[in-house]
Amino acid sequence: MLLPVREKTLSVRVLECLLVLFALHESGVLHLGYQLYQTRGSLNLHFSSGVSVWVYYYLRNLSALSILGYVLFRNSNWCRALATRSTEKMDPPPGRHESRASMRELGAVGIVELCLVLFVAFASSVVRSLEVFAGHTTLFSEPKAVGLANSVYSMLSPAAAIGLLSYVLDRRCLGFQDLGLRWTSRDVATALPLALGSMVGYWIVGLLAAGGVEMAGGRQPQVADIGSYLLGTSVSMAAVFGAVLNGFFEELIVRGYLMTEVRRLTGSILFAMLCSMGVQCSYHLYQGGLPAMAHVGGFLVFAGYYAKTNRLLPPVLAHSALDLYAVVMHALRPT
Repeated sequence: MLLPVREKTLSVRVLECLLVLFALHESGVLHLGYQLYQTRGSLNLHFSSGVSVWVYYYLRNLSALSILGYVLFRNSNWCRALATRSTEKMDPPPGRHESRASMRELGAVGIVELCLVLFVAFASSVVRSLEVFAGHTTLFSEPKAVGLANSVYSMLSPAAAIGLLSYVLDRRCLGFQDLGLRWTSRDVATALPLALGSMVGYWIVGLLAAGGVEMAGGRQPQVADIGSYLLGTSVSMAAVFGAVLNGFFEELIVRGYLMTEVRRLTGSILFAMLCSMGVQCSYHLYQGGLPAMAHVGGFLVFAGYYAKTNRLLPPVLAHSALDLYAVVMHALRPT
């Protein structure tokens, strides 16, 4: 059940300021101001062509508007009134239509919040992944050089999505611990077996998928050099930190938040698991059909564990460990 909105704390005010700054960055306002400063007020506008460029442009602006709209909504009189009604009528008696309407309104707010967090976190990645999968664009044919600045900049969107989720939860009197993220020695010890189980699941589903392709008489597609696409020609400390952040970022949103909210809204843990795995697979399609299908096995292990235990730290640590393993293997590859 959604909890009422509480009075804003200092952390909430800081999160609001950071979210507004991120929204301004996504809209291009900050970049425009920087260009005006650099050119001393003389601005030569140049627009790139291509459908893909405009799609990402509108995605960024829609993300910015959605964040700003949500912050304004959370500070609106209507939201405060809804919180007051929900507090007074948290357990509505039968026949109280006004109370039931309040619960429906709160449920609708929960759906909007879920869609907003998923959109900010994964919209661009899903579109990029579908472009590559459909053949409209390709991964870089040559290994790219990824510097420290580029690596740090690439962490901006995941960090903003985590900040948005924190703001959503905080305004509902919740926190990451309510999603199952608690630090215990038992959870740390469980992470390694869970990571191994995920690798086994990936391997089994990958073999089954490859066997299905061969039985259908098709040819297995060539696997792209994903390591060079993601990490470039060398591995920096920023890439290592990014691997750790990625495990926390993905599992917190698609496992903890998504599964918890879908289960609360539908009452079905199976549907929550399917939604979680579906979202994750959608932004891994750039790796190819077979690798994306193989990922289902690993994601199923994580989703099943979380559904059974409601403990999030083991999937977070296991996911980060697998990403770090991929980084190390890429660093040790023969040149």
